[in-house]
Amino acid sequence: IQEYSLMQRLKKAAEKESELRNEGWRTVAAEYRLGSGNGIEIDGMTVTGHVDRIDYNPVSKKIRVLDYKTSESEKNPRAEHVGRNGWYDLQLPLYRLLFEKDEGIKSRIPGDISSITCGYFNLPKAVSKTGVSEWEDIDKDMNEAEKIIKDTISSIRKNIFWTKKKK
Repeated sequence: IQEYSLMQRLKKAAEKESELRNEGWRTVAAEYRLGSGNGIEIDGMTVTGHVDRIDYNPVSKKIRVLDYKTSESEKNPRAEHVGRNGWYDLQLPLYRLLFEKDEGIKSRIPGDISSITCGYFNLPKAVSKTGVSEWEDIDKDMNEAEKIIKDTISSIRKNIFWTKKKK
């Protein structure tokens, strides 16, 4: 059963991938190690890690930073990061901030950039929901997210740690 489910998810993902290509999207990096493997500095702290996928659309000149999500149901990027009690996840805003500072990845983009968004490539159990879910208005949230990221770095330097907020 698990193998069948996996095959169904992969088949639908391939169909969605074809649609994305027809819309002009091109993958410029997969499993990209930040800073070409050296990390990126934010407020004097080097942040390391990898991004699942970075796409570029030369027609819209848009960048899309994606994280793959396998789950029971499709995930909404903003709802997974911000709730009624505030921020509880900074993954995608951090990726966005790191992309802006990463000259290595920007040099791979074969043209001008008009905007940068983030999102999930959802691979849920309900294969009809497979596809990209963008955080369309991430720009509106970036100032607050960047402040929290920098405050978190400051807290880490002071050995102050906190637990994840409830949604």
